[in-house]
Amino acid sequence: MKARVFIRGATERDVAAIHSLDATLFAPQDQFSVRRYRYLLRSPHAITYVAERNGQLVGSIVALIRRSQSGRVSGRIYSIGVARAEQRRGVGARLIKRIEHELRLREVERILLETRAASKRARSFFSMHGYQVTGDLSRYYFDDDGVKMSKSL
Repeated sequence: MKARVFIRGATERDVAAIHSLDATLFAPQDQFSVRRYRYLLRSPHAITYVAERNGQLVGSIVALIRRSQSGRVSGRIYSIGVARAEQRRGVGARLIKRIEHELRLREVERILLETRAASKRARSFFSMHGYQVTGDLSRYYFDDDGVKMSKSL
């Protein structure tokens, strides 16, 4: 039987493992630097969770929170990544459910995200979790177009 996956808040000790995971999943221009992850972990406007199995980091998610001048609170899924060996095993679903729960607690009304237009897998994943395409982002990525997606909480 496979060991359980644990979702927990990320700490400074996780930065190198998160960065290493990113290197296996994203093109160099799409990866966050170690410095960026450290900044996000210290920011009161960011939430970062990791998924672990057998003490190994197998996924991460970062969300940002923003309050508009009118007082509305929105969230943004800034990054999500799951180790290839763990994909399609519920790790990503657990990460997104956990971040959505935390965002609800912080009075977020709507969650936004961007993903590659050509990534059918990512778009399908987010659609399965209630996100809808709300716009196109021409040349959003270095080598690709993007789409905006959102979900009301």
